[in-house]
This record gives sequence, structure tokens and C-alpha cells, in this order.
Amino acid sequence: MPFSISNKAGPSEISDAVNYLLANFAQIQAVNPNSGQITTSSFGVTGYLYKYLNVKYADSFDGQLNFSNSPTNRLYYGLRNNDSSVESTLYSDYVWTEVPGGFGTTKFFWYATSGGRQIQTTVATTAPAYEWVADSGAAIDLDLVTLVFVGVDSFSAGTTGFTPSTPTTGDVVLAGTLGIANGGTNGTSVPTAGAVPYGTGTAYAFTSAGTAGQVLTSAGAGVPIWTTNAGGDVTGPASSTDNAVARFDGTTGKLIQNSVTTIDDTGNASGILSQQFSNGSAVTLAAGKMWYDGSTGAWNLGMGNGNITQQVGEELFVYGKASAAITDSPLQIIYHTGTVGASGVITFAPTIVGITDVNAIVGIATENLAHNGFGRVTVFGVVRGITTNGSAFGEVWADDDVIWYNPVTGNPTKVEPVAPYIKVQVGLVIKAGAGGSGSFQVGIVRGSKLGGTDSNVQFGTLANTDLIQYSTSLGYWTNVTPASVINASGGAPITKTANFTLAASENWVINNKSGSTCTVTLPAASSWTGRSVVFKNMQAQTLVSASSNVVPLDSTTAGTAILLGVVGNWATLVSDGTNWVIMQAASNNNLLLE
Repeated sequence: MPFSISNKAGPSEISDAVNYLLANFAQIQAVNPNSGQITTSSFGVTGYLYKYLNVKYADSFDGQLNFSNSPTNRLYYGLRNNDSSVESTLYSDYVWTEVPGGFGTTKFFWYATSGGRQIQTTVATTAPAYEWVADSGAAIDLDLVTLVFVGVDSFSAGTTGFTPSTPTTGDVVLAGTLGIANGGTNGTSVPTAGAVPYGTGTAYAFTSAGTAGQVLTSAGAGVPIWTTNAGGDVTGPASSTDNAVARFDGTTGKLIQNSVTTIDDTGNASGILSQQFSNGSAVTLAAGKMWYDGSTGAWNLGMGNGNITQQVGEELFVYGKASAAITDSPLQIIYHTGTVGASGVITFAPTIVGITDVNAIVGIATENLAHNGFGRVTVFGVVRGITTNGSAFGEVWADDDVIWYNPVTGNPTKVEPVAPYIKVQVGLVIKAGAGGSGSFQVGIVRGSKLGGTDSNVQFGTLANTDLIQYSTSLGYWTNVTPASVINASGGAPITKTANFTLAASENWVINNKSGSTCTVTLPAASSWTGRSVVFKNMQAQTLVSASSNVVPLDSTTAGTAILLGVVGNWATLVSDGTNWVIMQAASNNNLLLE
């Protein structure tokens, strides 16, 4: 059926008309419920399903790089259609479009809405027409119409001196005087260059221009007056360093200077050559505060949650997570219990009975920590304000008492533990006090444990009566059985019936291999300097070394021969650190050779 509207139709009538046209004459449309886009084959995106359109800007095709609400110097814009007026701050919620050449500093995103949630968009330096609107950064209401022109009806009531006052078309000429109540000045005077406007109560007026250096002084309800400042003025340099701290030059209070010290817009100071602190012995502790205590000569830092004072250079802390509740008074020894996975933070707790690793002891509690709370433990320095009289542990402590970890009770004690328990000295009492009035000097001294952390001692499984022996080949001390030491200088004869490797405990060896030469693999001479080995034949077969490391009686050149193939032939070999040297041999060897 016919559908018509007048040339003075309102937004609602125009919206109805546009929707009628879309419904009856639009080309085939496609609707995307995810993006909200309504597209046609000829015009692309012509409208949206949902009420609001969000506009954002970025420098990458996916919106991730420099995601912003401003188009300045951006390369892409992104659109999101939904029913919320609150714009999404997730770049992944937007459909991104590249702007050829980018926005730069002069281009903007312009739009015009025509009802039915239809919208036209463009990127340009200026609006294509008066009805186009630049993106303001807020969500665009697609139900509001911008593409409406109905001409000039009239100006609002109360505006004086404006023409026309009736509907018209063409140019509009403004004349007359506009009252203050309607945004005007209620005057027609033109201000002098340099004049300042002021209110008369009924209109705006202007002062005179004044002269250079003068300041404008209030006259109450009267006309402001230009005056010359007689004093208190401040004069600065012709130029300065950005963010520089201004400082007075001289004592007049009028001259300021530039400085090399700067404070940036986020509060970071730089360019400070040195800092002289005054006596801050009365300073109240707070986290992040730094001060000099003139009474002790210590430079202090407020640490933790504002409950720890660190004397810089005099104390050391370790940060961790409490795997059990920790109390800083009375004196409490803390030990390492593990780590917080992939965090770089250890876990610790008050010591318990039976700790066997001296390195597990961390330090002394310096603040109260709830279970699973994070905080610090003193590993070196003074812990103040704690009970140190020993009463909590059934002992009486005095100044200068050395305090130990007690493996039997898990508590601190002034009694040195006895072997086989570990011995860990945790420090000494420097002020024995009750009710949190004491002080304690922390200084962890861990007792040694042979083979524990020694760099030149390596024990295997220890057995009763084991001995300690140094191995030059290994480069460290290790545990050996008493039999191995005895056998190194003697031991019972060992009979071999096949090729063999000489063991550490084998020093008297009988070759009883029949049918062929017997081959012995000797240990490295460098590992057995001074060791002697005696070989004897019980078969008419030769005995040879697997390597050329045997020096004969009549030569200095090492070979493999040890025994001739004669029953009863024997020889004594001694290691010189390089080879095995035959020092003695059976006399019948010589007769046979003759």
C-alpha cells in the first residue's frame, strides 16, 4: 500500500518509513546474530540487530596491539553490536577493519543513523554532511536518528534579538542582543585586546588591558583592578628541564632555579647525587618508610606489613610462606619445610623434634604469621621486642647465653646438643627479658657433619666399623671396609683359573689357569702408588698384563710380560704411580733363561 510522510515529519515517522522500505524493498539480507550485522549483497553492512554499537581502535588486525578508545595514529577500528550501553574492554569482542593510511591525527570515525538501527559509517577528516556525527568514545545508540533534516522551525522562546522567529529555510541571520539567561552577554561592546571579562550583575563587561607584569585584583562587587605586585613575586629561568624540581636561588624568596633532580609524572625521582638524612630516632614505623636513626647510627627501612624495621647492612631476612602458624615471641626457631610450587618462595615453620639436616634451620621468627601467611624470618641481625628469659622452655636464660636448636624437644635451648644429634647454634641472648622486652642476636652456626656438605668427602652406605680412605683417582675421601685396607698390604692368597681383573683386596695371586696364557687386568697405577702385588705360577703358562703397564727387572720400558710359563715362577710388582714395576722375581727364572 502507499506510504508517504510530510517534509516536517519527526524522527519517529521517518524511522517507521525507513523500516517499511527495508521490509518491502530491500535486497536479500543476511543476519549474523553473533556480530549483530545485517548485510545485503549490494551495500554490505546496512544495519544491526542490537541497540548499541561500540567503536574501538588498535594497531593490529585482531585489536590486540594498542587497543584504545582514541583513533589518533591508530591503523584499525573495531565494531561491536550488543544491547549494553557499557562498552566492552576486550579487543576480541570487536570486528576489526583496516583504515588505509591509518587515522593519523586528522581522521575520525563518522556515522549517521537513519532509524531501524541502520547506520552509515566512514573515516574522513571532516563530516560528509552536517548530519554526520564523529565517534565520541561512548556507545552509539542506533535507535537515535541523526539523518533528519526538517529545516528551521523557530528559535526557542526567550531569545531576544534573534531572527527569524518563524519557520524558514535558507540562511539564518542572527542579530540583536542575547540575554545572559539564554547564554548571551546582554551587551554588544567589543573587548580591547588583553581585556578580561567580568560580570556586572546584569551583563558581561570587560576591563582595560592593563600593562605587562600587572596582576588583576578583585574589587569585590566592583570592577577588577590591574595592579603592580609590590612583593612576593617569583621569577624563574627562561627555560627549564622537564619535570625538574624547582629550588630557590638566594634568600629573597623571589628567584627559583632549574635543577638536575627530576620527578616524573608517576612519582619517580632521578638525578639525586646524595641524600642527607636528619636524625629520625622518633620516626614512626611504616611499610616503605626510610629513615636514619641517630641514636644507633642505623639506616632503617620499614618492611613487611609495617611491623618490621630492617637495619640496613645489619640484618638479613628471608621471605616465605608459613606452613604452620609462627609467633615472634617468645623466641622461636624456624626451619625450611619446602617450596611454594613454581613461585620462587620457600615454606617454613617453627622447628619440630628430630630435624637431622643442619641446613634446614633458617633463622628466628621476626613477625607473627598465620598459617599460609607470607612474611619474613631473620637469618642474621637483631630481633627486638621478644621474650628471651627462657621461661617458655623451662630454662633460665641470661645475657650472653648461646642458644641452640634442641633436636629432642624441637625448642630453643642453652644446652649444647650431644652427638649423634645435629648441632645448630642460632645466636645469643643480648637482652634477657620477659613480656616481650628482650632482644636476640641471630647468627646461625651449623655444626659440621662428615660427609654431609664437605666437598672432598663422599660416603656411600655406611656400615659398622667402616674406615675412611682417600682415593687419588676419585679425588675425595670415601668409606671402605676394614678388610679392603688390610688386603691392600697383604691378605690371603687368591687363586685364579681364568683371565681376571685384579681387585683392590687381592695382593697375593696364584695363576692356575691351564691350557693357555692367563691375562690380568691391572688397576691404574696412578690410583695405587706404593701398592705391591705378588703373582705365582702353578701352571706352565705365561701370565701377562692386558695393557703395556709392566716394567721388567732388566729394563725401564713397560710391556705386558709378568711371569714365564714355568711352574713356581713368581714376581713382585709395585706401583710407581705410572706403571707396575717388577721389583723381585723367582731365581729359577734366571736359571731357565740361562
